[in-house]
Amino acid sequence: MIATKNNKILIVDDEPLNRLFLVDLLKMHSLDPTEAVNGKEAIQHWLHTDYFAILMDIQMPEMNGIDATRFIRQKEQEEGRPKTPIIAVTAYGTRETMEDCHKAGMDHYIPKPVRVSELLELIEQLH
Repeated sequence: MIATKNNKILIVDDEPLNRLFLVDLLKMHSLDPTEAVNGKEAIQHWLHTDYFAILMDIQMPEMNGIDATRFIRQKEQEEGRPKTPIIAVTAYGTRETMEDCHKAGMDHYIPKPVRVSELLELIEQLH
């Protein structure tokens, strides 16, 4: 991948193995991943760090990915912040889930198990 000023990407998933896989994959491509285990933690990271993208799981404890995305999109509008691309990464591949992701303001949707080539191609486009 071509290096730019901002290599920071946020990975939000409650499953440690999913985070480990994504962290290792992204580090191999010269990116700087940060981990969050739920939507609340993701919001705290996002409030204090500029990420070029967020990989957001949907089903998580405390706050799910849909609610976290809605919060982020609302804050972006209220504060005039630039839009951070949010990619849903979820095992729930139903049409309803995809629609919920879109309505919440997510920009892209990648089903689990993640196809590495698809994820890297999308990240390359965003980066």
